[in-house]
Amino acid sequence: MSTAKPTPPPQAAATATPRRKRPKLGEAIANDLRRMIVDGTLEAGTNLSGEDDLAAQFGVSRPTMREAIRILEAEALLTPSPTSYGALVITRPHPGMATKYLGLLMQSEGVTLSDIYQARDIFEPAAVRIVAETKGAEAAEVLAALIARRRLVMPNWPAEVALTVSFHEALMELSGNKTLALLLKVFHNIFERHLGRARAQRDQSLDDDARSFALSAHERLVALIRDGRGAEAEAFWTQHLQTTRERYLRLRELDHVIDMLD
Repeated sequence: MSTAKPTPPPQAAATATPRRKRPKLGEAIANDLRRMIVDGTLEAGTNLSGEDDLAAQFGVSRPTMREAIRILEAEALLTPSPTSYGALVITRPHPGMATKYLGLLMQSEGVTLSDIYQARDIFEPAAVRIVAETKGAEAAEVLAALIARRRLVMPNWPAEVALTVSFHEALMELSGNKTLALLLKVFHNIFERHLGRARAQRDQSLDDDARSFALSAHERLVALIRDGRGAEAEAFWTQHLQTTRERYLRLRELDHVIDMLD
């Protein structure tokens, strides 16, 4: 694995001065490194330069450099290398990071699964119409493949849940709206976390009914998208999502506050 050696940006020389208190200086260095990770200057999957090299490059002491590194480790932008002891691997931001912090914020605010489902019900139907009217057969092929994969893994519940989540995420990605796609990834990460717990507490026959209901709806939606029937697809998906939420509410699986601490 290659090692990334960052070149301190021009402002680093101004921020990395002995006059500033060490904690603030460490944060400034962390911010410079963070920016280089996010914009791709430091390539994801490569090892970060050693602490001594980084300290020399930024013109700071080792304790200051160590503080900067610890900040980025806490943010999961640097993770321990699985193959090289003591090395740190550069990691780009991903939805799992947002899930953790947004999920904790939601939990502290008393947000329920029903509330999250309702938010999804607002976004997805509009995305479905965009997909049907702009991607048509191309999108239908992608979605149909996910349905086929789900049928192959039945009745492996965790695999089915993962593929169902992938189906919903694909809808958002195919719409071309990156903001909604990322937001829905966070929502679905929370759904996936809780659905496994709920499944363990209910009758297996309920899963069979839910499976049949969902697959039928997904196949109908794919047909509407393939035909480019945007308005009809939007109306159908709105009704399907509302019905799904009502089914879960009757099972009392959505009326509790999300729990991100288990």
